[in-house]
Amino acid sequence: MSDTGLTAFFEDARRRVEDALARLVPTAPDCPPLLAEAMRYALLAGGKRLRPVLTLAAAEAVATHD
Repeated sequence: MSDTGLTAFFEDARRRVEDALARLVPTAPDCPPLLAEAMRYALLAGGKRLRPVLTLAAAEAVATHD
């Protein structure tokens, strides 16, 4: 995979992780507003994306394609 391909993969995977987090983290009224705010801040702030991106890469590497 070229450097450009790797960069594109990481950007796409990072975007997928951020979209999933934003969609799945509970918000008020499903959870107390202060707790919802704290979870969103902790999870959606920048950084902390390398591990989930590597997990997606590993899953794609071992996935069977029909």
